[in-house]
Amino acid sequence: KETWAADLVGLLDALDLDSADIAGHDWGGLAALFAALSAPDRVRSVAAVSILHPWPPTPAPSLRSVVALGYQLPLALPVGGEQLVRRLPVLVRELIRRGSGPGHRWADDELDAYADVLRDPARARASSAIYRTFLLRELRGLARGRYRGRRLAVPALIATGAADPVVGPDLISGLDRHAGAGARTEVIAGAGHFVPEEAPAALLVGYPNHLGVV
Repeated sequence: KETWAADLVGLLDALDLDSADIAGHDWGGLAALFAALSAPDRVRSVAAVSILHPWPPTPAPSLRSVVALGYQLPLALPVGGEQLVRRLPVLVRELIRRGSGPGHRWADDELDAYADVLRDPARARASSAIYRTFLLRELRGLARGRYRGRRLAVPALIATGAADPVVGPDLISGLDRHAGAGARTEVIAGAGHFVPEEAPAALLVGYPNHLGVV
């Protein structure tokens, strides 16, 4: 995800942009936060949705938290993870349904938009590698406080759904100890993991106001 952050800054170079406001969901949110940490002169503000921040709390893992992350293990398997998302689109659809808030209903074509692209071997392979890299390399660094000495210097918002089974409110707490006065967290009532789809108005209207972005 640090490589993705470097790619984001490289994209600003390619577009000839001095700086930008960056928002991302899930892994994209973590990459956006890393970009803000590594290049605060290029990121005016950052919004990260449905993802933990680089300074997660470290309580003893509960059975619920372990079960919630269990879906990542089969997806991360070499070869096997790729085949799962390619050959079983029903698995992708079910993961999305189960990760959503109790009141949200997905149309079949919406779920197909996410599941069908993963039939492509290169996309399936990359998706599996994303989880494998996180579990084998990045998670350990986060848990050991790799970013403890880094401070977020730009206005920031980290948000999650109150019903998110993966990134619950506890995982975004403590941001204020590692960021300036322009940083805040937000819990979206009723939403699950897919806040952009479940609560788009909160992102399109409320979040820019929180960040001071016009």
